[in-house]
Amino acid sequence: MLSQHISTVVKKYYDKIADGIDLRKLISNDAANQLSLFHDEIQELQGFRSKRKRNIEFIKMLLSRDDEHFFQFCDLLRESYSAGKGWIRYNIGEILEQEARTSSGGHNAVGGNEVCKMAQNLMFPQLNQYLLAIKTEIWKKANSPITNQSTQTVFAGWLRNVPEISQKRYIIRKGLLENIRDQLLLLNQDFSGQILVHGLPGSGKTVAVSQAVQQIVINDECFHRYGVYWIKIGDINENQLMEILRNLATRLRVRWDKPPNNLLEIVQCLEEFFSSNQKLGKILFVFDDIRNLGHMDYLKFARKFIATSRSLDDCRNCRIISSPNSLAQDEAMNILIQYYSPNALIDHRHSIEQALNCCQNLPLAVSILGGLKLKNSREWNELLAILSRQEKDLKFIGNGSVLHILFNYSIRRLDQSKQQLFRNLGVFKRIKIPITSIMSLWKLSELAARQILNEFHERSLLKYIDRNRRYYVLDDTMVDYLQYSINPDKSSQAYLRSLNRRLIEGYSHSCRGKWHTFPDD
Repeated sequence: MLSQHISTVVKKYYDKIADGIDLRKLISNDAANQLSLFHDEIQELQGFRSKRKRNIEFIKMLLSRDDEHFFQFCDLLRESYSAGKGWIRYNIGEILEQEARTSSGGHNAVGGNEVCKMAQNLMFPQLNQYLLAIKTEIWKKANSPITNQSTQTVFAGWLRNVPEISQKRYIIRKGLLENIRDQLLLLNQDFSGQILVHGLPGSGKTVAVSQAVQQIVINDECFHRYGVYWIKIGDINENQLMEILRNLATRLRVRWDKPPNNLLEIVQCLEEFFSSNQKLGKILFVFDDIRNLGHMDYLKFARKFIATSRSLDDCRNCRIISSPNSLAQDEAMNILIQYYSPNALIDHRHSIEQALNCCQNLPLAVSILGGLKLKNSREWNELLAILSRQEKDLKFIGNGSVLHILFNYSIRRLDQSKQQLFRNLGVFKRIKIPITSIMSLWKLSELAARQILNEFHERSLLKYIDRNRRYYVLDDTMVDYLQYSINPDKSSQAYLRSLNRRLIEGYSHSCRGKWHTFPDD
């Protein structure tokens, strides 16, 4: 679905789109399928005799698409106008796009009907002045801090699925951020290229790449024409990778005569698509958390990409960036000061330094330490004793990592009922989790679920990724931990099956067995 502010722009210019565009000619000139229409949709549209009815049906399709498809529609309109097509009387593509870019910020210098009157009456100086005002507004937004919510909304059409990073929970690691940003600026100018950011789990790779991508798009105006696609990979097999790439092909509106049946065929379809649509090769792809670097061979259809990975094997064709495994002491304290008062940090400084050393100053570990909000020396000493024992008391956690030890300690500080609720989240994959799915899993109302999720967020066990708190994400390492069985008599596979049964039962309970009534997430 289109974002609310873009839907508002479409409705504002509804009559102008319905009456002012010859959709048949637009489709015939759309060799690159920028309208993102399937074959049956094209047949349906061409079946209308009335131009207005045909355009109204297309508007319905447009409103059901993602924001990126709206901007591709604007792009095609702009190109048709620039080419001197007589059936486009004014640059409606430019008007639609520029107003959509700024509508969330409240800019409304001239009403929609007035803009179209300017164009129809050949009042081009006034029209150009209006468009210049909008572009100035965009420039001001682009140079404001990237944490501004309205700015993030304006640039959502370019930053597809790029995770928002709150400065309240994360710090900016300037050295790593500048290194990634410099390489991305070079990649923006190059015809093609691949970048690999590697480092230990929890070392801040994803956070730094997200910050760098947002900076170069918003502040440096890179990758504006075709934008960024952020794709989560994770610990998956080839069949799961095929489904990820199939979904990507659907989003790109890749057409095929015969649906691909395996990974090689879907990769071939994508390669042929980008070969025949050279301009789309300028898209920046971000492949996050590639566990099996052999999967890189299947991602070469992307001319420009940056990837994150825990390992570094056979990546000779990539520009390599190493993520420092630990935070500097002052960086760690900058995170902890968001959770503890200055007096608390001074009073327990020795214990805090010991804990940071035990945790190797890993960024995720420091966040978990902050979320613990330990109150006195007794609690700090208790934590230090557990960290020093490590694997002896926690053999069930699989790899005995210090992160898993911290996860376990933090979860055990929850009420017993909340411990189980949190562990049940291991049923979800490494993707953003809709709150409706969590409500179904827990069989709780939205208000009750939100109260518990807010507590988990404050403890840094998970985070929300939009200001309305509709979606939540777990760190990859946390997902790994939650999918281990804590019952020595039950295998992890059997444990996951039981979690999946609980989720299915929760969905069924939410919709009272009428699956078709469950809201689309």
